[in-house]
Amino acid sequence: MVDNELIYLLLLIVVVYVIGKIFQLVKDVPDLYLNEQSIIEPVRLENESSVYHSNKNFGLRSGLDIRYDSYKLRNGNLFDVWEIVLNNARKNGDRGLTINGKLVKFGELNSILQNIQLKEQTINLPLSSSVDLNWLVVLLYGFLNQIPVQFSKSQSTRFEIPNYKNTLDFENEYHPDKDKGIALRFSGDKVVEFTQLNIISAIASTIKHLPLTYNFKNKTMLLIPPKTGSNEEILNFIAKLLVGMIENCQITIGDKFSPDYDIISLHESQLPYREPSFWQAPLLQLLKLGKYPYNNERLMYINNSISSKPIFSPSQLNKLRISYKCRIIKEFGYFNMVGPVILTDYFDYREFSNLFGCIFQSIDIKLINGYLSIRGYTIGKTTIDNKLESKDNNGFMPVDIKGKWGRDGCLYIQQ
Repeated sequence: MVDNELIYLLLLIVVVYVIGKIFQLVKDVPDLYLNEQSIIEPVRLENESSVYHSNKNFGLRSGLDIRYDSYKLRNGNLFDVWEIVLNNARKNGDRGLTINGKLVKFGELNSILQNIQLKEQTINLPLSSSVDLNWLVVLLYGFLNQIPVQFSKSQSTRFEIPNYKNTLDFENEYHPDKDKGIALRFSGDKVVEFTQLNIISAIASTIKHLPLTYNFKNKTMLLIPPKTGSNEEILNFIAKLLVGMIENCQITIGDKFSPDYDIISLHESQLPYREPSFWQAPLLQLLKLGKYPYNNERLMYINNSISSKPIFSPSQLNKLRISYKCRIIKEFGYFNMVGPVILTDYFDYREFSNLFGCIFQSIDIKLINGYLSIRGYTIGKTTIDNKLESKDNNGFMPVDIKGKWGRDGCLYIQQ
Protein backbone atom coordinates (compact mmCIF):
# COMPACT_ATOMS: atom_id res chain seq x y z
CA MET A 1 0.00 0.00 0.00
CA VAL A 2 2.78 2.36 0.92
CA ASP A 3 4.54 1.53 -2.33
CA ASN A 4 1.39 2.35 -4.35
CA GLU A 5 1.00 5.72 -2.59
CA LEU A 6 4.64 6.49 -3.28
CA ILE A 7 4.20 5.58 -6.96
CA TYR A 8 1.08 7.80 -7.22
CA LEU A 9 2.94 10.66 -5.58
CA LEU A 10 5.88 10.30 -7.94
CA LEU A 11 3.52 10.14 -10.93
CA LEU A 12 1.77 13.30 -9.73
CA ILE A 13 5.10 15.09 -9.39
CA VAL A 14 6.10 14.00 -12.90
CA VAL A 15 2.75 15.13 -14.35
CA VAL A 16 2.99 18.53 -12.67
CA TYR A 17 6.58 18.89 -13.88
CA VAL A 18 5.65 17.96 -17.46
CA ILE A 19 2.65 20.33 -17.47
CA GLY A 20 4.89 23.10 -16.18
CA LYS A 21 7.42 22.41 -18.94
CA ILE A 22 4.66 22.41 -21.55
CA PHE A 23 3.42 25.80 -20.34
CA GLN A 24 6.97 27.13 -20.52
CA LEU A 25 7.20 25.93 -24.11
CA VAL A 26 3.90 27.46 -25.22
CA LYS A 27 4.63 30.88 -23.70
CA ASP A 28 5.21 33.64 -26.24
CA VAL A 29 8.59 34.44 -24.67
CA PRO A 30 10.64 32.76 -21.93
CA ASP A 31 10.47 34.14 -18.41
CA LEU A 32 14.00 35.47 -18.76
CA TYR A 33 12.84 37.84 -21.52
CA LEU A 34 10.38 39.61 -19.22
CA ASN A 35 12.73 39.51 -16.24
CA GLU A 36 15.54 41.39 -17.99
CA GLN A 37 13.95 44.41 -19.67
CA SER A 38 16.81 46.83 -19.09
CA ILE A 39 20.54 47.15 -19.51
CA ILE A 40 22.01 48.43 -16.25
CA GLU A 41 25.29 50.32 -15.93
CA PRO A 42 27.60 48.72 -13.35
CA VAL A 43 28.37 51.93 -11.42
CA ARG A 44 26.18 54.29 -9.45
CA LEU A 45 26.63 57.52 -7.48
CA GLU A 46 25.64 58.21 -3.89
CA ASN A 47 21.86 58.63 -3.45
CA GLU A 48 21.39 57.58 -7.07
CA SER A 49 20.43 54.38 -8.80
CA SER A 50 22.45 53.01 -11.67
CA VAL A 51 21.62 54.33 -15.12
CA TYR A 52 19.11 52.10 -16.91
CA HIS A 53 18.86 51.75 -20.70
CA SER A 54 16.42 49.92 -22.91
CA ASN A 55 17.53 46.42 -23.86
CA LYS A 56 16.17 47.07 -27.36
CA ASN A 57 19.10 49.30 -28.32
CA PHE A 58 19.99 47.23 -31.39
CA GLY A 59 20.13 50.02 -33.98
CA LEU A 60 17.82 52.96 -34.74
CA ARG A 61 18.39 54.39 -31.26
CA SER A 62 18.42 57.99 -32.39
CA GLY A 63 17.30 57.94 -36.00
CA LEU A 64 16.49 56.21 -39.24
CA ASP A 65 20.11 55.32 -40.12
CA ILE A 66 19.85 56.60 -43.70
CA ARG A 67 22.90 55.88 -45.87
CA TYR A 68 24.50 58.58 -47.99
CA ASP A 69 27.85 59.09 -49.75
CA SER A 70 27.76 55.27 -50.14
CA TYR A 71 29.14 54.60 -46.66
CA LYS A 72 28.05 57.21 -44.14
CA LEU A 73 24.96 56.98 -41.95
CA ARG A 74 22.79 59.79 -40.65
CA ASN A 75 19.75 60.02 -38.41
CA GLY A 76 17.40 61.41 -41.04
CA ASN A 77 15.12 64.42 -41.00
CA LEU A 78 11.50 65.29 -41.82
CA PHE A 79 12.34 65.71 -45.51
CA ASP A 80 13.46 62.08 -45.48
CA VAL A 81 10.20 61.03 -43.85
CA TRP A 82 8.20 62.59 -46.67
CA GLU A 83 10.52 61.10 -49.29
CA ILE A 84 9.99 57.62 -47.78
CA VAL A 85 6.21 58.17 -47.82
CA LEU A 86 6.21 59.15 -51.50
CA ASN A 87 8.62 56.33 -52.45
CA ASN A 88 6.26 53.84 -50.78
CA ALA A 89 3.37 55.34 -52.74
CA ARG A 90 5.27 54.93 -56.01
CA LYS A 91 6.30 51.34 -55.31
CA ASN A 92 3.19 49.98 -53.57
CA GLY A 93 0.38 52.25 -54.74
CA ASP A 94 -0.75 55.51 -53.18
CA ARG A 95 -2.95 54.50 -50.26
CA GLY A 96 -3.13 58.05 -48.92
CA LEU A 97 -5.01 58.52 -45.68
CA THR A 98 -8.64 58.98 -44.73
CA ILE A 99 -9.36 62.04 -42.62
CA ASN A 100 -12.88 62.70 -41.33
CA GLY A 101 -14.27 60.24 -43.85
CA LYS A 102 -12.48 61.65 -46.91
CA LEU A 103 -9.61 59.86 -48.65
CA VAL A 104 -6.69 62.14 -49.47
CA LYS A 105 -3.92 60.67 -51.61
CA PHE A 106 -0.31 61.44 -50.69
CA GLY A 107 0.20 62.62 -54.26
CA GLU A 108 -2.59 65.16 -53.69
CA LEU A 109 -1.10 66.26 -50.37
CA ASN A 110 2.28 66.59 -52.05
CA SER A 111 0.80 68.83 -54.75
CA ILE A 112 -1.00 71.01 -52.17
CA LEU A 113 2.21 71.40 -50.14
CA GLN A 114 4.13 72.46 -53.24
CA ASN A 115 1.55 75.04 -54.28
CA ILE A 116 0.79 76.95 -51.09
CA GLN A 117 2.97 79.67 -49.63
CA LEU A 118 2.81 80.73 -46.02
CA LYS A 119 5.08 83.66 -45.24
CA GLU A 120 4.89 83.46 -41.45
CA GLN A 121 8.06 82.67 -39.49
CA THR A 122 5.93 80.54 -37.18
CA ILE A 123 2.68 78.82 -38.12
CA ASN A 124 0.02 78.05 -35.54
CA LEU A 125 -2.25 75.21 -34.54
CA PRO A 126 -4.51 75.53 -31.49
CA LEU A 127 -3.92 73.08 -28.66
CA SER A 128 -7.56 72.07 -28.69
CA SER A 129 -8.18 72.16 -32.44
CA SER A 130 -9.77 69.26 -34.27
CA VAL A 131 -7.60 67.36 -36.71
CA ASP A 132 -8.79 68.14 -40.22
CA LEU A 133 -7.16 68.62 -43.63
CA ASN A 134 -6.05 72.17 -42.73
CA TRP A 135 -4.39 70.86 -39.54
CA LEU A 136 -2.57 68.15 -41.46
CA VAL A 137 -1.35 70.45 -44.25
CA VAL A 138 -0.16 73.13 -41.79
CA LEU A 139 1.81 70.49 -39.86
CA LEU A 140 3.43 68.97 -42.95
CA TYR A 141 4.08 72.37 -44.54
CA GLY A 142 5.97 73.48 -41.44
CA PHE A 143 7.96 70.25 -41.40
CA LEU A 144 8.95 70.51 -45.08
CA ASN A 145 9.77 74.22 -45.01
CA GLN A 146 11.59 74.23 -41.65
CA ILE A 147 9.07 76.62 -40.15
CA PRO A 148 8.25 75.93 -36.47
CA VAL A 149 4.70 74.65 -35.95
CA GLN A 150 3.46 76.24 -32.73
CA PHE A 151 0.71 74.74 -30.60
CA SER A 152 -0.88 77.41 -28.41
CA LYS A 153 -4.19 79.12 -27.69
CA SER A 154 -3.83 81.19 -30.86
CA GLN A 155 -6.06 80.68 -33.88
CA SER A 156 -4.99 78.18 -36.50
CA THR A 157 -3.04 79.34 -39.52
CA ARG A 158 -5.50 79.09 -42.41
CA PHE A 159 -4.99 78.90 -46.14
CA GLU A 160 -7.01 78.35 -49.28
CA ILE A 161 -6.42 74.98 -50.87
CA PRO A 162 -4.92 75.78 -54.29
CA ASN A 163 -5.65 73.95 -57.50
CA TYR A 164 -3.71 70.73 -57.26
CA LYS A 165 -2.97 67.59 -59.18
CA ASN A 166 -1.71 64.19 -58.08
CA THR A 167 2.09 64.13 -58.15
CA LEU A 168 4.60 61.97 -56.29
CA ASP A 169 7.60 64.00 -57.52
CA PHE A 170 9.76 65.27 -54.67
CA GLU A 171 13.41 66.33 -54.77
CA ASN A 172 15.33 65.75 -51.57
CA GLU A 173 19.01 66.40 -52.05
CA TYR A 174 20.64 66.13 -48.65
CA HIS A 175 22.32 69.06 -46.97
CA PRO A 176 23.19 69.29 -43.23
CA ASP A 177 21.08 72.45 -42.92
CA LYS A 178 18.00 70.30 -43.50
CA ASP A 179 18.58 68.64 -40.11
CA LYS A 180 18.45 71.94 -38.22
CA GLY A 181 15.79 74.11 -36.65
CA ILE A 182 12.84 73.83 -34.30
CA ALA A 183 10.07 71.66 -35.73
CA LEU A 184 7.46 71.94 -32.96
CA ARG A 185 6.83 74.47 -30.22
CA PHE A 186 4.30 74.35 -27.40
CA SER A 187 3.57 77.76 -25.87
CA GLY A 188 1.89 78.25 -22.51
CA ASP A 189 3.09 78.55 -18.92
CA LYS A 190 6.03 76.48 -20.14
CA VAL A 191 7.52 76.80 -23.61
CA VAL A 192 8.78 73.51 -25.02
CA GLU A 193 10.63 73.25 -28.31
CA PHE A 194 11.35 70.06 -30.25
CA THR A 195 13.95 69.60 -32.95
CA GLN A 196 13.67 67.30 -35.94
CA LEU A 197 15.93 64.80 -34.17
CA ASN A 198 13.45 64.58 -31.27
CA ILE A 199 10.69 63.56 -33.68
CA ILE A 200 12.84 61.23 -35.81
CA SER A 201 14.11 59.45 -32.71
CA ALA A 202 10.56 58.88 -31.45
CA ILE A 203 9.60 57.38 -34.81
CA ALA A 204 12.62 55.07 -34.84
CA SER A 205 12.18 54.00 -31.21
CA THR A 206 8.48 53.24 -31.72
CA ILE A 207 9.28 50.97 -34.66
CA LYS A 208 12.14 49.22 -32.84
CA HIS A 209 10.06 48.58 -29.73
CA LEU A 210 8.15 45.96 -31.69
CA PRO A 211 9.56 42.46 -32.34
CA LEU A 212 11.77 41.99 -35.38
CA THR A 213 9.15 39.60 -36.74
CA TYR A 214 6.39 42.22 -36.65
CA ASN A 215 5.33 43.21 -40.16
CA PHE A 216 3.66 46.57 -40.89
CA LYS A 217 2.95 45.62 -44.50
CA ASN A 218 -0.70 46.07 -45.53
CA LYS A 219 -1.74 47.01 -42.01
CA THR A 220 -4.77 49.24 -41.45
CA MET A 221 -4.29 51.94 -38.81
CA LEU A 222 -6.82 53.99 -36.83
CA LEU A 223 -5.59 57.18 -35.14
CA ILE A 224 -8.02 58.88 -32.78
CA PRO A 225 -7.03 62.56 -32.41
CA PRO A 226 -6.31 64.25 -29.06
CA LYS A 227 -9.24 65.41 -26.94
CA THR A 228 -7.71 67.31 -24.02
CA GLY A 229 -5.16 69.42 -25.90
CA SER A 230 -2.33 68.16 -23.68
CA ASN A 231 1.22 68.12 -25.01
CA GLU A 232 1.48 64.38 -24.39
CA GLU A 233 -1.58 63.53 -26.48
CA ILE A 234 -0.64 65.79 -29.41
CA LEU A 235 2.97 64.57 -29.50
CA ASN A 236 1.89 60.94 -29.31
CA PHE A 237 -0.58 61.46 -32.15
CA ILE A 238 2.04 63.11 -34.38
CA ALA A 239 4.59 60.36 -33.69
CA LYS A 240 2.10 57.56 -34.49
CA LEU A 241 0.94 59.39 -37.62
CA LEU A 242 4.49 59.59 -38.95
CA VAL A 243 5.20 55.97 -38.03
CA GLY A 244 2.10 54.88 -39.97
CA MET A 245 3.12 57.01 -42.95
CA ILE A 246 6.68 55.67 -43.04
CA GLU A 247 5.51 52.07 -42.68
CA ASN A 248 2.96 52.42 -45.51
CA CYS A 249 -0.06 51.68 -43.34
CA GLN A 250 -3.57 52.42 -44.58
CA ILE A 251 -4.32 55.26 -42.16
CA THR A 252 -7.70 56.48 -40.94
CA ILE A 253 -7.95 59.57 -38.74
CA GLY A 254 -11.31 59.80 -37.04
CA ASP A 255 -13.11 60.32 -33.75
CA LYS A 256 -15.16 57.13 -33.88
CA PHE A 257 -13.54 54.13 -32.20
CA SER A 258 -13.73 50.81 -34.00
CA PRO A 259 -11.87 47.60 -33.12
CA ASP A 260 -11.76 46.55 -36.78
CA TYR A 261 -8.24 47.81 -37.51
CA ASP A 262 -4.82 46.15 -37.36
CA ILE A 263 -3.27 49.03 -35.39
CA ILE A 264 -5.12 51.49 -33.17
CA SER A 265 -3.68 54.44 -31.23
CA LEU A 266 -5.72 56.48 -28.77
CA HIS A 267 -5.78 58.05 -25.33
CA GLU A 268 -6.75 55.66 -22.55
CA SER A 269 -9.93 57.63 -21.84
CA GLN A 270 -11.14 57.09 -25.44
CA LEU A 271 -11.20 53.30 -25.22
CA PRO A 272 -14.59 51.75 -24.33
CA TYR A 273 -14.23 49.04 -21.71
CA ARG A 274 -15.55 45.63 -22.67
CA GLU A 275 -15.63 42.43 -20.64
CA PRO A 276 -14.67 39.15 -22.32
CA SER A 277 -17.53 36.85 -23.20
CA PHE A 278 -18.24 33.64 -21.29
CA TRP A 279 -16.58 31.65 -24.09
CA GLN A 280 -13.45 33.80 -23.92
CA ALA A 281 -12.80 33.04 -20.24
CA PRO A 282 -10.41 30.12 -20.96
CA LEU A 283 -8.46 32.37 -23.35
CA LEU A 284 -8.04 34.92 -20.57
CA GLN A 285 -6.50 32.26 -18.33
CA LEU A 286 -4.16 31.24 -21.15
CA LEU A 287 -3.08 34.87 -21.58
CA LYS A 288 -2.30 35.14 -17.88
CA LEU A 289 -0.01 32.14 -18.27
CA GLY A 290 1.92 34.06 -20.94
CA LYS A 291 0.37 32.85 -24.19
CA TYR A 292 -1.44 35.24 -26.52
CA PRO A 293 -4.32 33.05 -27.75
CA TYR A 294 -5.08 34.66 -31.13
CA ASN A 295 -3.25 34.08 -34.37
CA ASN A 296 -3.02 37.73 -35.43
CA GLU A 297 -0.81 40.82 -35.18
CA ARG A 298 -3.55 43.23 -34.15
CA LEU A 299 -2.14 45.90 -31.87
CA MET A 300 -3.54 48.74 -29.78
CA TYR A 301 -1.51 51.62 -28.32
CA ILE A 302 -3.08 53.23 -25.24
CA ASN A 303 -1.41 56.43 -24.09
CA ASN A 304 -1.68 58.51 -20.94
CA SER A 305 0.47 60.89 -18.90
CA ILE A 306 2.98 59.39 -16.50
CA SER A 307 1.65 61.80 -13.86
CA SER A 308 -2.00 60.73 -14.31
CA LYS A 309 -3.82 57.93 -12.58
CA PRO A 310 -4.33 55.01 -14.99
CA ILE A 311 -7.91 54.27 -15.98
CA PHE A 312 -7.44 50.54 -16.55
CA SER A 313 -5.66 48.16 -14.23
CA PRO A 314 -3.35 45.47 -15.67
CA SER A 315 -6.11 42.93 -15.00
CA GLN A 316 -8.58 45.02 -17.01
CA LEU A 317 -6.02 45.45 -19.80
CA ASN A 318 -5.80 41.67 -20.09
CA LYS A 319 -9.58 41.49 -20.35
CA LEU A 320 -9.45 44.12 -23.09
CA ARG A 321 -6.77 42.12 -24.91
CA ILE A 322 -9.11 39.14 -24.97
CA SER A 323 -12.38 40.96 -25.69
CA TYR A 324 -10.90 43.08 -28.51
CA LYS A 325 -8.65 40.25 -29.76
CA CYS A 326 -5.52 42.37 -29.86
CA ARG A 327 -2.26 42.98 -28.08
CA ILE A 328 -2.00 46.20 -26.06
CA ILE A 329 1.02 48.40 -25.45
CA LYS A 330 0.45 50.91 -22.64
CA GLU A 331 2.47 54.15 -22.98
CA PHE A 332 3.11 56.79 -20.33
CA GLY A 333 4.17 60.18 -21.69
CA TYR A 334 5.49 63.46 -20.29
CA PHE A 335 4.81 67.03 -21.42
CA ASN A 336 8.26 67.66 -22.93
CA MET A 337 8.91 64.30 -24.60
CA VAL A 338 7.96 62.99 -28.03
CA GLY A 339 6.82 59.47 -27.32
CA PRO A 340 6.57 57.83 -23.90
CA VAL A 341 8.89 57.72 -20.92
CA ILE A 342 8.02 54.10 -20.22
CA LEU A 343 5.79 51.60 -21.99
CA THR A 344 4.85 47.96 -21.66
CA ASP A 345 6.41 45.28 -23.82
CA TYR A 346 4.60 43.70 -26.75
CA PHE A 347 4.66 40.34 -24.90
CA ASP A 348 4.02 41.60 -21.37
CA TYR A 349 0.65 40.50 -19.94
CA ARG A 350 1.68 40.43 -16.28
CA GLU A 351 -0.79 41.80 -13.77
CA PHE A 352 1.44 43.88 -11.55
CA SER A 353 1.43 47.54 -10.56
CA ASN A 354 -1.04 49.93 -12.20
CA LEU A 355 1.80 51.99 -13.61
CA PHE A 356 4.93 50.22 -14.78
CA GLY A 357 6.86 49.67 -17.95
CA CYS A 358 10.20 49.25 -19.65
CA ILE A 359 12.21 52.23 -20.88
CA PHE A 360 11.53 53.85 -24.25
CA GLN A 361 14.44 52.97 -26.48
CA SER A 362 15.81 56.48 -27.03
CA ILE A 363 16.21 57.54 -23.39
CA ASP A 364 18.17 56.72 -20.23
CA ILE A 365 16.75 56.89 -16.71
CA LYS A 366 18.23 56.99 -13.23
CA LEU A 367 16.65 57.66 -9.85
CA ILE A 368 18.00 60.37 -7.55
CA ASN A 369 16.63 60.00 -4.03
CA GLY A 370 13.83 57.98 -5.59
CA TYR A 371 12.85 60.61 -8.21
CA LEU A 372 13.24 60.21 -11.95
CA SER A 373 16.01 61.85 -13.94
CA ILE A 374 15.93 61.38 -17.71
CA ARG A 375 18.14 62.12 -20.68
CA GLY A 376 17.76 61.20 -24.31
CA TYR A 377 16.98 62.10 -27.88
CA THR A 378 13.22 62.61 -27.54
CA ILE A 379 13.34 65.29 -24.81
CA GLY A 380 12.47 68.83 -25.88
CA LYS A 381 14.02 72.05 -24.62
CA THR A 382 11.85 73.53 -21.86
CA THR A 383 11.80 77.20 -20.82
CA ILE A 384 9.97 78.33 -17.66
CA ASP A 385 9.77 82.08 -16.93
CA ASN A 386 12.47 82.66 -19.57
CA LYS A 387 14.80 80.23 -17.76
CA LEU A 388 15.96 77.01 -19.38
CA GLU A 389 15.07 73.92 -17.37
CA SER A 390 18.13 72.69 -15.52
CA LYS A 391 20.02 69.46 -16.15
CA ASP A 392 22.86 67.87 -14.21
CA ASN A 393 26.43 67.56 -15.48
CA ASN A 394 25.61 64.35 -17.33
CA GLY A 395 22.62 65.85 -19.14
CA PHE A 396 19.88 64.30 -16.97
CA MET A 397 16.66 66.26 -16.57
CA PRO A 398 14.86 65.96 -13.20
CA VAL A 399 11.23 64.81 -13.28
CA ASP A 400 8.99 65.31 -10.26
CA ILE A 401 7.83 61.70 -10.36
CA LYS A 402 8.81 59.07 -7.83
CA GLY A 403 9.61 55.55 -8.93
CA LYS A 404 11.31 52.31 -8.05
CA TRP A 405 13.23 49.82 -10.15
CA GLY A 406 11.93 46.28 -10.29
CA ARG A 407 14.17 43.24 -10.52
CA ASP A 408 12.80 42.81 -14.05
CA GLY A 409 14.38 46.10 -15.19
CA CYS A 410 11.00 47.85 -15.38
CA LEU A 411 10.25 51.15 -13.71
CA TYR A 412 7.38 51.18 -11.21
CA ILE A 413 5.85 54.63 -10.66
CA GLN A 414 4.76 55.49 -7.13
CA GLN A 415 1.72 57.80 -7.04
